[in-house]
Amino acid sequence: MVRVSAWLKNPRRWGREAEAWWLRRRAPRDGLEWTNAAPCPEPLLDAGGAQIGDLLYVACGYKSLDATNEEIFVFDMRRERWVGRIATPAGLAHSHCAVASDGHRHIYFASGQLGPQCGPAVPNVFSYDAREDRWRELPSVPAPRYAATMQYWRGRLHVVGGADEDRWTARADHWSLAVSEGRPDEASWRAEQPIPVAGMHRSSAVVGDILYVFGGQQGDFQPIAGDPQCTCTGRTPEIYLSSAFQLSDPSGDWSSVADVPIAVSHCDSSTVVVDGRILLIGGQIYKDPDEFYQRLTGAIQAYDPVADRWSILGQLPYTLKIPVAGRLGDRLFVVAGQRGSRPDGDRPDEITRETLTTTLPKASAPRVRDSAGYAGRKILLVSHDLSRSGAPLLLLDTAQALMECGATVRLATAADDVKGWNLACQFGVPLIPIENAIAVAAASDAVIANTASDLTAAWVRRCLASNPFVGQRLVWWVHEIDVEMFSHAAELLHLAALAIFDSAAARSAWQAAAALPPRVHVMHPPLSDGFIEQTDRASLPFPARPQARRQRPVVLGRDDIRRRLGVSKDDFVLLCVGSFEPRKGQRMLIGSIARLAAARKLPIKLLIVGMHGRPDRSALLKELTEDERAVLSPARTYVQQSVIASFYLASDAFVMNSQGAAQGRGEAFGRVTTEAMAFGLPVLGTSAGGTAEIIEPGVTGYLYPTGEAGQPELQRQVEALARDRSLARRLGAAGRTSALARFRQGELLSELAEELRVVW
Repeated sequence: MVRVSAWLKNPRRWGREAEAWWLRRRAPRDGLEWTNAAPCPEPLLDAGGAQIGDLLYVACGYKSLDATNEEIFVFDMRRERWVGRIATPAGLAHSHCAVASDGHRHIYFASGQLGPQCGPAVPNVFSYDAREDRWRELPSVPAPRYAATMQYWRGRLHVVGGADEDRWTARADHWSLAVSEGRPDEASWRAEQPIPVAGMHRSSAVVGDILYVFGGQQGDFQPIAGDPQCTCTGRTPEIYLSSAFQLSDPSGDWSSVADVPIAVSHCDSSTVVVDGRILLIGGQIYKDPDEFYQRLTGAIQAYDPVADRWSILGQLPYTLKIPVAGRLGDRLFVVAGQRGSRPDGDRPDEITRETLTTTLPKASAPRVRDSAGYAGRKILLVSHDLSRSGAPLLLLDTAQALMECGATVRLATAADDVKGWNLACQFGVPLIPIENAIAVAAASDAVIANTASDLTAAWVRRCLASNPFVGQRLVWWVHEIDVEMFSHAAELLHLAALAIFDSAAARSAWQAAAALPPRVHVMHPPLSDGFIEQTDRASLPFPARPQARRQRPVVLGRDDIRRRLGVSKDDFVLLCVGSFEPRKGQRMLIGSIARLAAARKLPIKLLIVGMHGRPDRSALLKELTEDERAVLSPARTYVQQSVIASFYLASDAFVMNSQGAAQGRGEAFGRVTTEAMAFGLPVLGTSAGGTAEIIEPGVTGYLYPTGEAGQPELQRQVEALARDRSLARRLGAAGRTSALARFRQGELLSELAEELRVVW
């Protein structure tokens, strides 16, 4: 029997059935439940696509670099089956063809590449009558174009951009031809206003009688000079475009619209219009100029023409380059293309014949905030990694809020840990390749480097070496307090325009050890509005298994959660959330609470959330003493989780036992402490670092000294709360009032905007 764990590690190894199971299992994490429909008759790359009614036409394309497809396959989206094959005429491009439809009967094909590998572009233009199954040849475009984009608009075909016959030289030409019922109404194409930026492999759509063109690239693979087979070489530079344009009058000028958040190409035929939004599905986002590797994306980028604003609608179940897409009602279909390496890589792997389908969410009004000066600003966020720890979570909460204020936000991770489902996907934040981040930084209004980690410092060093002027727009958001651990950042911090610290204690620690920028600010991390909304709910998503990072949660109320945690109505649940490591003091906490519960015969149960993975969790559980197992069971020992609000709901008190790595500095801030307060929990914490700036002793909780010397005081405080539940509720109520008054996200945005005036 095939083991489920083996399927997850390498689904391709077990065949299509196993991979379909894997696809169903992992996709719902972003709200889009993907399933497989009937596969395309052939695996295809760089195919063209058009839709007429319920039918999706997938035209030509590569089967492999050495073999092309000369048919059109017809997919019935209503019945989810392939229903026809159409032979194509001689001279019709085999790939990289611009394709458009009048939406009711005719499909048009313009220019593109003839032959496999990197064959030359041809100028040929054809129309296909889907009702009569008839081909017609139309006037050729003025010059061959490789990977141009085309739309049928106001009775004319509009061909925009593309590349010369050499596949590499990008063009900005815009030509149009009047057509009706598949026939030309004039003898030749007319030159129109060129698009401001030349490019190929672009996305385009017509919405509200306006033509839109998005993204694309400059440069592409070329044939090896003198090779009669036109064999491809990737030894060519490529530039990926984020620019986007609209044309409201064919005789007028193009105007810029909001940039595409993730600069993308190769979504030529995977662009669809749904409820007035334009969706760019998947695509290619990078090619390394030296090593020639590529990166793909699985993001579905959605553009709202009315608001001139982008969002990330969701994710494909894997990264995918140049598929063909169609929609029928609220059903989206994505066919073929080149998928990323399995199971969750972002570099191109095999050409696929899979047909994916999902139900799209209904369009809803996005949350829009008072801009506080952010509207139209371009902000790059650089995180040290995308782990489920405090600093990345705070950064992504902030990213969401900035996007709601109208800013164009892009995120890069210095750790390059972008595989599979990640925090950026969960939060709907555009994730760009780290390789592009320095160029994006140069074009941004503000660059926020998150954390003082070595990874962030290394990126800042490279960025400033490449473009020293970025320092004038550089904000370093420091979440650390143990300066000695971050010498690389300490050497560079003064080069930033602004440094932000989570607490006065953290600022003091850095001031004593490093040169700071001219402007320094303390800003307590806020609670996101979405999190605060959860504090009023009687039931919340709860992880199904303690040892799994990623899983489909179940929605439960407090009593049901406590039963799953193995605690009774009378048990006093003490919660600790945070990355499990010595400086956080969880191991010390377990011993202290175990000794207290055993000595005083108290029904105290510990709930620990934040183990780095199964091995760490297993090692901890094996080393627990008998008394420690009495307070901490496997059912209450969780690895890092994507949903944690339910743990607050089920608990009776919260403890932050952070010690710090040096000099007993404690925690830099600890947003989990304010989250617990927002849920009405009394909070206990070490009297060092930012924790002392959160807790009001005797009002919202208690403080105690760091180190082993402080543990007896912690034990006395926990005993007092466990014996007097009314006291615990009273402190918790005061804490909630304090948290909601002091740590609102709106206040942070205004505060941050005021500080950012120094960089824009």
